[in-house]
Amino acid sequence: MPAYTDLIEHLFAEMKRIDALIKRAVVLERSNRPTEVPADLRGLAVFEPEIDAFLTSQNFLEQHWYQATKDVENAVNALDREIVLLRQKIDTDVADTLKKGEIPPLVRLAAIFGLSPIEVDVLLVALAPEIEPRYEQLFAYLQNDVTRKRPSIDLAANLLAAAPAAKVKIRNLLTPQSPLLRHRLLMLVPEPHDSNPSLLRRALKLDDGIAHYLLSSDQPPSPSLAFHSLEETPAQVETSEASKKDLDNLISTLERRGADRAIIHLTASHLDTAQSAALFIAHSLLRPLIEGNLVFLSKEPATAAIWWRDAILSNAILAITHTTPEGEPESESLEAALWRDYEASPAPVILIGSGFTSARFPSGAPVFPLHLAAPEAAAERQIWTEALAAHPDGFDVAQLAEAFPLPRTSVARIVSIAEAYASIRNPSDPHVTTDDLLRAGRSLSTPRLAEFAISIDPRYTWDDIVLPDAQMQQLKRLAGRLRNRARVMQEWGFAEKMSRGRGLSILFTGGPGVGKTMAAEVLAKELNLRLFQIDLPSVVSKYIGETTKNLSSIFREAELTQSLLFFDEADALFGKRAEVKDAQDRYANLEINYLLQRLEVYEGPVILSTNLQKNMDEAFLRRLQEMVEFPMPDEEQRAKIWEKHLPKSAPRGDINFEFLARRFPLSGGNIRNALLSAAFRAAETNEPISMQHIVPSIELEMQKQGRIVMKTDLGKYSKSGSGVM
Repeated sequence: MPAYTDLIEHLFAEMKRIDALIKRAVVLERSNRPTEVPADLRGLAVFEPEIDAFLTSQNFLEQHWYQATKDVENAVNALDREIVLLRQKIDTDVADTLKKGEIPPLVRLAAIFGLSPIEVDVLLVALAPEIEPRYEQLFAYLQNDVTRKRPSIDLAANLLAAAPAAKVKIRNLLTPQSPLLRHRLLMLVPEPHDSNPSLLRRALKLDDGIAHYLLSSDQPPSPSLAFHSLEETPAQVETSEASKKDLDNLISTLERRGADRAIIHLTASHLDTAQSAALFIAHSLLRPLIEGNLVFLSKEPATAAIWWRDAILSNAILAITHTTPEGEPESESLEAALWRDYEASPAPVILIGSGFTSARFPSGAPVFPLHLAAPEAAAERQIWTEALAAHPDGFDVAQLAEAFPLPRTSVARIVSIAEAYASIRNPSDPHVTTDDLLRAGRSLSTPRLAEFAISIDPRYTWDDIVLPDAQMQQLKRLAGRLRNRARVMQEWGFAEKMSRGRGLSILFTGGPGVGKTMAAEVLAKELNLRLFQIDLPSVVSKYIGETTKNLSSIFREAELTQSLLFFDEADALFGKRAEVKDAQDRYANLEINYLLQRLEVYEGPVILSTNLQKNMDEAFLRRLQEMVEFPMPDEEQRAKIWEKHLPKSAPRGDINFEFLARRFPLSGGNIRNALLSAAFRAAETNEPISMQHIVPSIELEMQKQGRIVMKTDLGKYSKSGSGVM
């Protein structure tokens, strides 16, 4: 029995039938066209003979292509018989092909989207110029316009309809809710020089992805989607054992009830984890996965219809990533665009990211939320051990896993970047060090906080900071608490007992320049954390709701990486709530309430620094796990600060640190400023740094505080000063 040996043969057979319809139209057009019209001007102007021929018609709606004159009647009848025979043969060959278990792409497309035979023919007419450009010449001739190279709705109706009623029926098949347009199989576009045409004059443009599918029987290529076939082995899902069990249970549920129309909402600490879980789910359900990002819809909302269409056509699961913070207007509009075509599609969808809002999901839809917790500390250490297997030197994998608890793919990227650093440093012997790994990890894990925060590269260590013993021990205890978070929370099970408050909120109090910022740097350096000093002027906004949105972005980005957030002068943001007198007060209090809640659920370290603790809201103080008070340094500590702030490589003259510490009760910040100013004075005169440079610098620092340096304060160094009393 005859059957298509190559599925593309079916499409070519259908196009041969369309060719016969076009030939028939050309024959009739040529016989009915007035001979008085100059051939070289046709389509460029309207002539009297054309108007006369139109007015003599018995019925304006009658298509003159179906009014054959006697001289072309035989040719038209022969083409009609050919069209009927071609249709019969195609139907027979398709039936035989289906018996073999093979489905031609056009037949499958029509079945999936419920296309009628006449809708399939409209699709084929639109396909013609995608296969052969010479069809454009034929369409321009039949439309009597050299600029109209694509078939219009009117041309398609005239080719396919034998009566006015049938032509109107074809017109009605091209409304926005028709399968052809709703599923974006084709589009209606204006031709050049015709920006607002009537519906009948709009041109038919086949979607590029559908043209590719019909010609290759392959997944429609979409620039906004990534396609993962069943042959692609899913990566291991880096999550906790409990979450792995939940994931297996979810797959079992979907296998039992069926996955169609299911909405699966995946959230995780890292985007890679949720994306690998999406691929694992699709692979387990024996379906391909097509993956896109919801932000793409901000450029072209109608693209959502293409996503649903491609998922249906590929029998795939649609995965959409969304990381826009909740509450943003953009988030609501993007989700609305996504769900607009949900009812028309049986395809299951996996939503990736916490940006999605469950309240916006279609009502009545089966929703399966799943949060993938971070893997246990032992599993994270194993990831690092395997990633560093090619490097013979022993590394402290516990330290690396604590600093960068990332999925396997991210850890591999860190190692690769570290290898590049080592190669650049020493091409002949690219030896990876711990510093290379830490530097690579920080570069990869830096959140996008540039808009609201200043990234600080920690330079200070325990040897640089000078504090009383009590405060120094308190800081070291805080470092130990941060260092052992994973062990206590995960291995010892404390996280299971705590729904909030898993992070560490610390308050540094004290006057300006006493070492609060330096202490934050020391902790970040010790724990290999990225330090971000929040830029309060860029966070606080006079517009209602903007401050909350900015804070949401900060915490969301920081949660994705190992970062230490440092709010300097925090009393400006964490101040006391005011008595509500107007709407502005009410919204200001709402912002403070939001901060209170966000601090409790944030699992990372946060340091708040203030010079005015009394201005802090008491509710914040209750939620702080630790408070460190930084006093003004005493004489002994000031001497150490003077010594430590002078680099060993700096040229040093006669400097009496004990005298400076005894006579001038300055903070560490003032001492640093005075030494730096003295260094520039010495450099200008090409001399070593000495008391003659330091004394004038101290005088300036004292003046900034509204204090006057007396000659008696300077003793034998009074001549070094300028303007002292």
